[in-house]
Amino acid sequence: MVITKSISRFARNTVTLLQTVREFKTLEVDIYFEEQNIHTMSGDGELMMTILASYAQEESHEAIVDEKTFQAVQGEKSRRSARFNKKSVPKKTYPFSSFMECDNCGKNYRRKVTKSGPVWVCNTFNSLGKSACASNQIPESILQQVTAEVLGKADFTGEQLHSQIQKTVVYSENVLIFCFRYGSEVTRKWEDRSRAESWTDEMKEAASQKVLGRNKHNA
Repeated sequence: MVITKSISRFARNTVTLLQTVREFKTLEVDIYFEEQNIHTMSGDGELMMTILASYAQEESHEAIVDEKTFQAVQGEKSRRSARFNKKSVPKKTYPFSSFMECDNCGKNYRRKVTKSGPVWVCNTFNSLGKSACASNQIPESILQQVTAEVLGKADFTGEQLHSQIQKTVVYSENVLIFCFRYGSEVTRKWEDRSRAESWTDEMKEAASQKVLGRNKHNA
């Protein structure tokens, strides 16, 4: 990188400036003008220099670009910078995120919202299907209930999970092994909810309307 004070100190005129900058760009060398805060290798570097070059001549010369245009260019630079440098949105996490490991494939479990409510499912199973990993999904409500029982609490909280449990390994046949931070392990087997228990009020209403419609059609 070449660092220079200003455009006016780098070249005598706009043509020389742009020719020199382009030669450096073919060599993949960036030129940074401190006073104008411009990098020539940036996407809009040459555009900005074309407009500002004449304005930034020695003080004894009359500026070709007026102050209003100069300020407009600075505003455009700020607008482009804001558009292309947006802050990344942090990924949402949940109490069981990165705490559950599939014994079948070794991948973590992730949260997934279904029609019957949120469940935790192996990443491999979720992405590639049962042929890649024949693991079971666990309803979040059951997972919270079993975890609270293992911790000896009436209700589940993420703080208690994080302070005592290092990870939970999910085995086949609905078996969970809770690995505590102090070295011990606790094994629990959870029970699947019945189909009726897993249905939400919306699902029950939709099924009821479907049956009524079928009866009217057959009448």
